[in-house]
Amino acid sequence: MRFSALVALVVSALLVAAPAGAAPVFETPEALIAYAYQPYGDDSFPDDPFELFAPSLRKLVADANAAAGDSEVGVLDFDPFIDAQDFGDVSATIDSVRQSGDHARVAVTVANFGETARMDFALIETGAGWLIEDIIRIDGDYPWQLTELLAENPLLN
Repeated sequence: MRFSALVALVVSALLVAAPAGAAPVFETPEALIAYAYQPYGDDSFPDDPFELFAPSLRKLVADANAAAGDSEVGVLDFDPFIDAQDFGDVSATIDSVRQSGDHARVAVTVANFGETARMDFALIETGAGWLIEDIIRIDGDYPWQLTELLAENPLLN
């Protein structure tokens, strides 16, 4: 399925309305992933870049940022959704969804500037809907796992 063509339909069909200023609530893993990649097409990036992260991942980011000190960039000097600092014509395709209880793994192929990356999202269903526990780059010269990068090397270098 061509992901970018379905983003608006999936988001509107599966996203539960949230109060203004509140983070959205996702009823399905697919809805969360659709919402995560929508801003690359319409520049609707949220004010909180970590709003889709589960509390455990938000804490890792906060701890790593605190360890980084006064860095202007922050600890994440790349966008983990596309494994790049810049983006052009981004498209994303959900390759598979494996769900077991309140956990899911969503495999996504992302294209950016003609290069593809295979990403794996570890999701958890919470009282606030589905959230991201981890993002894993599973191919390329330098595969990585976001939780490991944040825990092992706060400056990601």
